[in-house]
Amino acid sequence: MKRSRRVALTGLMASTAIALSACGEEEVPIQAYASVDQCVTDGLFDRATCGEMLGQAMEVHQQAAPRYDSAQLCEEQFGPGQCTYQPVEMKPAVEGDPATAAPEQQQASGGGGFFMPLFMGYMAGKMLGGGSAMPGMMQRNVGGSTYGVQPYYRTNDGRFTGVKGDPVNVTRSGATMSKSAFTGPLTTPKVANRTTVTRTGGFGSRTMAFGG
Repeated sequence: MKRSRRVALTGLMASTAIALSACGEEEVPIQAYASVDQCVTDGLFDRATCGEMLGQAMEVHQQAAPRYDSAQLCEEQFGPGQCTYQPVEMKPAVEGDPATAAPEQQQASGGGGFFMPLFMGYMAGKMLGGGSAMPGMMQRNVGGSTYGVQPYYRTNDGRFTGVKGDPVNVTRSGATMSKSAFTGPLTTPKVANRTTVTRTGGFGSRTMAFGG
């Protein structure tokens, strides 16, 4: 059955998270996939589209996934073994340009690398009533509908979120996210330290609201 794989993934989300967007925010339906094969089996997109969506989601992950200054801090957000070290590519030094300082200077200023959550899979959000997807994210027209694409993550306490920390809302009819999760600027986050996490409450907490 075409819907079985997506329903199974939605069921996994439902069994581990009850995350609702802020009251009054417009919701858009999403499909979540852990692989291209899972996407193809669902039957909503062809293999070429599924592959392009995966590639785009991975690019968004590299650019916009949350970043932490230690493995411990990252794993506190996403669970043991769920983070990876990402070295920062050193740019050739240009005299007078601090952004291209010598490697030892970049290292001293925190430019040596960071830890980020592992890529789990990707979501396609159907942009209702038109609207554009987040700049830097793929917009794909399928059957007259526009989809925005981004990765999804599972936090240490079992919630599923998007790249900006927006929670996935699971209901009997399917999964949704706030439309704002697919709009607005796509920025590269600063590397978070213990002080930052304590102040913000952790990844996803700013947009988290619980309900029945």
